[in-house]
Amino acid sequence: MDYPFPGRVATAWLVIGILTGGSLLQAEESSKIELIREALARRLDAIQWRADGIERFRGNHSDLFPREEPGEWVRVRKEKLRLENGKTVSIGAAYSQVFISAPMERVIRYLETPAWFRDIYNLDGAAPLGEGPGDTGCFRARIFKKIPLLPDQDFVLGFDRTWQGDMWVQRGRLVEDRKDFAVRDNLKILEPREGGVMYHEISLIYPRRWWARAAGSTFRRIMRKEVRNILKVLRCVISGGDEWEPRRARTCWDEARRD
Repeated sequence: MDYPFPGRVATAWLVIGILTGGSLLQAEESSKIELIREALARRLDAIQWRADGIERFRGNHSDLFPREEPGEWVRVRKEKLRLENGKTVSIGAAYSQVFISAPMERVIRYLETPAWFRDIYNLDGAAPLGEGPGDTGCFRARIFKKIPLLPDQDFVLGFDRTWQGDMWVQRGRLVEDRKDFAVRDNLKILEPREGGVMYHEISLIYPRRWWARAAGSTFRRIMRKEVRNILKVLRCVISGGDEWEPRRARTCWDEARRD
């Protein structure tokens, strides 16, 4: 995804892609999309489902989740993903964390209430689909968001919950991308700390459009900014009071954009 294009060339690719609808080379992409989905799943399954998956990952990648990093910490980079057929593709990977001064139960409630997602994540459409998580932590949510320089993002994630010791883990798997824009997988981890919770997140994404991959560095800059703002808002909203108030989410977004 990362090519040494100047900004004006990257913008030109974006314009061409949007005008053509990204239709060029689609047949080639659709033939390997399931292999990419499976490879993304294997990478996060190893963290989610192994009894020592989180500690093992952190031990092997100490630079991705610094233990004592203050404030919002974000790293977005290009990585190689090996497919089952032996070939490799480039993906975007975002690693982020922030300390939230709130009890674990409160943070979980915010992450498992899709009716609140529209305000928390500044979405452009309602998120709930079907029933809520109940006692299992399983639910589906629509993510519809307009992002500068990108087509509208409109996809459905299926969420589930597991525990590793005292660490809570939420997986967000792609169920449907209504724009066929990207293959993605997501993992959130809550780690109890004195006075609150350390929130960690891993997001993996493979853009299906050739022009999106060609302008990889531009997209990673957009992704880095969006992820950092979301961290600021999560900390602001969840730490801010006992009761959910949509107005507070809007205030937090205003503050995040001013920083």
